[in-house]
Amino acid sequence: MRKVFTRLSLLHAMMKEAVLSLEPMVANKYLLLLSRIMDVMDKRSSFNASIQATGSRYIDQTALTFNAEIEQMLRLLNVHEGQCVDSAPAFEKSYFDKVQRMARSRIETSVAACDGSADSSETQTSDEDLRELEAVQQHLDRQAGERRDQGDDRALTLPRWFVPQFEVETGAFIAAGGFGSVYRGQWFGTEVVVKEIIFKKGDTQQKRAEFLREVNTWFQLNHRNVVKMYGGCHVGRLVFVCEYASQGSLDSFSKAEGRDPLLIWSTLLSAATGLRYLHDVGVVHGDLKGNNILIGTDGVAKLTDFGLSFFRKNADSEAEQGALGAYYWKAPECLSGGVATFASDIFSFGMCIIEAVSGALPWGDDLLDIAVTKYAKEGKLADRPAVFEDDEWKLVQQMCCLDPTQRLNIVSVVVRLTTIVNRRDTNRRQLLQTAYKSDMLADREHERMDAHTGGLDTLLQLVQSGVTNHQNSAKYSMQTFSALTQGNVMAEQEVLQVMKLFRSDDTKQDWAAIALGYVNCPCSAIRADVTSWLVGVIIKRKSDGLLKAEAVRAIGYLATDETSRTLIVSHGVIPALLEMMRAGSDAEQAGAARTLGCLAIGCEQNQVAVADAGAIDSLVSLIQRGTYQQRIEGALALRRLAEGNAKIGENASSTCFDAYLDIRNDPTHREAARMLREIVDTFGEDESKDKDPFPGLVDLMLYGDDQQKNEAQTVLYAIGHDRKNDRVKIHRDPIAILIAFVRVGTAEEKLESARVLGRLADGNDANRIAICVLLVALVRDGTNSQKERAAEALGRLADDNDTNRIAIAQEGGIAPLVALVRDGTDSQKENAAFALGRLADDNDANRIAIAQEGGIAPLVALVRDGTDWQKVNAAKTLGVLADDNDANRIAIAEEGGIAPLVALVRDGIGVQKENASSALGLLAAGNDANRIAICAQLVALVRDGTDSQKYYAAKTLGVLADGNDANRIAIAQEGWSP
Repeated sequence: MRKVFTRLSLLHAMMKEAVLSLEPMVANKYLLLLSRIMDVMDKRSSFNASIQATGSRYIDQTALTFNAEIEQMLRLLNVHEGQCVDSAPAFEKSYFDKVQRMARSRIETSVAACDGSADSSETQTSDEDLRELEAVQQHLDRQAGERRDQGDDRALTLPRWFVPQFEVETGAFIAAGGFGSVYRGQWFGTEVVVKEIIFKKGDTQQKRAEFLREVNTWFQLNHRNVVKMYGGCHVGRLVFVCEYASQGSLDSFSKAEGRDPLLIWSTLLSAATGLRYLHDVGVVHGDLKGNNILIGTDGVAKLTDFGLSFFRKNADSEAEQGALGAYYWKAPECLSGGVATFASDIFSFGMCIIEAVSGALPWGDDLLDIAVTKYAKEGKLADRPAVFEDDEWKLVQQMCCLDPTQRLNIVSVVVRLTTIVNRRDTNRRQLLQTAYKSDMLADREHERMDAHTGGLDTLLQLVQSGVTNHQNSAKYSMQTFSALTQGNVMAEQEVLQVMKLFRSDDTKQDWAAIALGYVNCPCSAIRADVTSWLVGVIIKRKSDGLLKAEAVRAIGYLATDETSRTLIVSHGVIPALLEMMRAGSDAEQAGAARTLGCLAIGCEQNQVAVADAGAIDSLVSLIQRGTYQQRIEGALALRRLAEGNAKIGENASSTCFDAYLDIRNDPTHREAARMLREIVDTFGEDESKDKDPFPGLVDLMLYGDDQQKNEAQTVLYAIGHDRKNDRVKIHRDPIAILIAFVRVGTAEEKLESARVLGRLADGNDANRIAICVLLVALVRDGTNSQKERAAEALGRLADDNDTNRIAIAQEGGIAPLVALVRDGTDSQKENAAFALGRLADDNDANRIAIAQEGGIAPLVALVRDGTDWQKVNAAKTLGVLADDNDANRIAIAEEGGIAPLVALVRDGIGVQKENASSALGLLAAGNDANRIAICAQLVALVRDGTDSQKYYAAKTLGVLADGNDANRIAIAQEGWSP
């Protein structure tokens, strides 16, 4: 109340100096205000100590109300600025003096009593009161200066966001927490939230300065999904005024809306967008939980109580610990005393997802804080609520893992949530369409049945008619039926009709069973019979190709849960599928691979049964020899077969690697080799792709169905466009989007984009040039991972493609690749050596350039001391450099390259021996000195080596002698003949 008295004194002084047009009205308002203030003071002085303590909030709010009324009086006076005269009328001065004398004694006495002061004879003004008064005066001066388009230098020291407490009318209490108390309020007719900060260890100037600095930061934040701070007061009581979110917290909002899943996930996406903004500007929220995600009047989520370390450091610790759920959302490292980070925000937001979607606290309503802390520190996660889909719960798991470095970043979270929202929105639209169709069908049932119109009626007529050309009619009817039943929805009357067909003669049963399989047979009573019948079509009957292919696909659609998958396998379908994959038509082989993968999903018993039946070898063989679609289905089946089963994963990885070695140098199997190598890499990455949705989105954009391609392309385009800081337009095609991600993506996204672009550049000169420029830039200036994958991608571009080789060399790609061979990491050296070999193949200009850049010496060093794969690639590249280039042959020999190549022939593994043998043959061609040195060492090895060494040395000598008289003579002179 002392502040009220100070403001009242300022008002009295201004009134005495002003000439008002309505003196009686203003005087009456002033007298009424004085009277009310004195009444409050008199009542307060009569309260006992306990009432004063519990009623302090009421008194404080009353004081804020008085301040607001005083400010209104001041504004009224300011309207008449410029009308002041040297002196006011004598009657007015005496009138106000009289009023002031009457009230001053009573107010000063009450103020002193409230402050606990023994001296009530004079005003006790603290330094903070003086600072507050000075700030108020600066604020008024600034307002006046703005109205007159002129200012006072003194007002410029005040923060732009300064809001005097008397401008805000504080209303109802909302909540209290570790930071202080929260109230509703009004600020110039706008509904706001008023938050008062309470220090936990006393008020100091240092704390106030820190508050000032960090609120400056908050005031500059501006995003639709972040609560806006309108202003605050850093003198007197610390308060700030911010946007009022009228629809409450996320939890209460979603309950009020009936917990519509699509609405909840959409709201979570908008909250994640706000968190992404905070992280982009370097702000850690630090206190994410359900009641800190608010819903504005526009229905959009807004984050609040975020980021400022001042609040966390100066919060009242007991109040904070006592707040409901203080432990429920915290990351394990924060529960152990660690500071909040971007990664801890991700954990907390994952807990917010559980809360919003399930409608309950993340760990349930009854678990004690100490138990929550124990489980979180052990890396345990709350039980999965039944309402979560698989991909949704996987997102939560990857956000809430124990190791902060393994959690998703906020960009990945936004992408995943976008995918979830799009999927749910698509499902919603399909359900609405189906509901609409069902209503229309119900209204027209009699007419429809009489007229025999629509897709299902066409199917029924065709099946019932028994027409001669079963293949054509069935193909047409199944296409129509698939279109009608999109979304796996089937009207009850339609189910009954198809069931009736299923119970009829054989011809009708076949296609009726397939139709029921396509819609996942909604009738449980005949589900087992349908499954048995379809398996019988595959195993027992010599059906036509189309029927068997459709039956296989229908079984895949039936395998939607573990019970169904176990039932299908129990009918003995695995051997039949493997036989179909070996000897069936193209469609049958692709369908059999897909269905084997479906049977293995999430069912360890089936995974083991499929693997034990020899499916891994069959699937790898399909990838090696099959069509593009068969390779895709085979790779997907292998992934599903190995998911969660380390033993099967190791077996699949080993089999794929062996197959890759068999065909890696065969140009007719280049695409199959690439896919096998990617499968091996995938199994070796501990499912790292699952931690980032970007590779999956890229795969869908390139290889999905039309809807998947469109959705993935839309999501990736939006992400890339949001990240761009230039004005270059991104075209909406896959290659342009990937090129954009090489420029603006995260490290992981750039890496994946470079890898994919490496296999997409063939056949398009414009794309080739653009891709080469970006990949060369990554090899030169990227991160370690980017350099590694970009070098691999350049090797793929150059492989068997002289146009690409020329483009890469013209863009300056040789020098950074040589630098990687010399100074890179092991993986970089391996990939760079591979790329240099592909660049030099059949291109003498590149061979010369590699030698001139100093590439021979580091390649020889790799053959001598490198890892197994470095030796493989370096030996291959040295041979390519020596091919038809005598200068390079001499340089390799002078660098000491012959001895380590002979050592590889002697002691290396299979592919190392082959590459070394080939390189030695190319080094000896047309060069007497090399020929003599090589032959002498190989003959010695044939004479004195082990059986294996003798074998490979003799094989190499045979290569040297083949069609080359000079080499034959040299070998004979060394005393050996085959």
